[in-house]
Order: sequence, then C-alpha cells, then structure tokens
Amino acid sequence: MKKMTAILLALVLVFSLTACGGAKNKSKTAVYVFSGGNEYFDVVNGVIVLGEDEEVFSGGDLKLNRNADFDGVDFFRSEFYILKDDGEERTVLVSEMHDKTEGPSVNISGDLGAISGGTVITEGRKLEEAEIDLLNNLYFKLTVRKTDGTSNSYTVQMDVEGI
Repeated sequence: MKKMTAILLALVLVFSLTACGGAKNKSKTAVYVFSGGNEYFDVVNGVIVLGEDEEVFSGGDLKLNRNADFDGVDFFRSEFYILKDDGEERTVLVSEMHDKTEGPSVNISGDLGAISGGTVITEGRKLEEAEIDLLNNLYFKLTVRKTDGTSNSYTVQMDVEGI
C-alpha cells in the first residue's frame, strides 16, 4: 500500500510536469521512488522526478521503529545528500527543528519535506550523471539531541528504484 501511494504521487508529479508544458515537448522525464532504514527508523514514500525543466525531490515520511529511543528530543536535523566519488556530500534537502519551549519532546516522525526547481538535483550536470548518483549514492542522515544533552547521528543509504 505504501509503495502504491508513492507510485501514485510520482505519476501525479510526472503528469503535472508534462501537462504544464503546453506546446513544449519534453524529451525525457525520469521518476524514482526511494526508501531505507535501520533498526531505529525507516524512510518511506520518497519520490524524485527529473525533467528537462523541472526537478522534484520529496523526502517522504520518517517512521520510528523504536519510539523510546527518541523520547526527550529537543532538536533534530534530517538531511538527504548525494555522496560524490571524492567523498564530498552534496546536500539535496535539509530540515531542522529546535524546541525552545522546554516541552516534553519534539515529534520527529512524519513528513520529511520537499523541494522543487530547475536543477535541485542535477545541479547543471547531465541527467544521466545525476541518475547514476541517485541510484548508488543517495543517503539520509538524522541527527537528534535530547534534553539531557546527549546526541546521536544515524546515516542510512537509500534504496532507489526507477519506475
């Protein structure tokens, strides 16, 4: 069911990208879904659309597998990045949350955000080069800090599939 939701979202995005072009004829649009996780959390329903004039990156949703490990969180940062061959991380999408209210805990599960624009993923490179990076080198990093001052960072490589 979750995969079907991601595929339907991707198809809607593809339709909107191609239908809004009017008389313009786009030569190629590529759609990908991604997910990944570890014993602590899963990233699900991620979608990437690469078109000639528009690119969309939707991070999907963060689902916690061990809720107790994330009790008392007052700060978190989620980041999607592409790991280049030279080891450099090229950031695609970042989201942060700071709790200044001193409440019980920040809820970190849920929507991981989205970004769209002309070259948010390809960054001026050929579409084929960007696709190779996405299929092999897309990562998600979650950093959390608890109210007691302890912090943890988790990095997971995403499984990316073309649809």
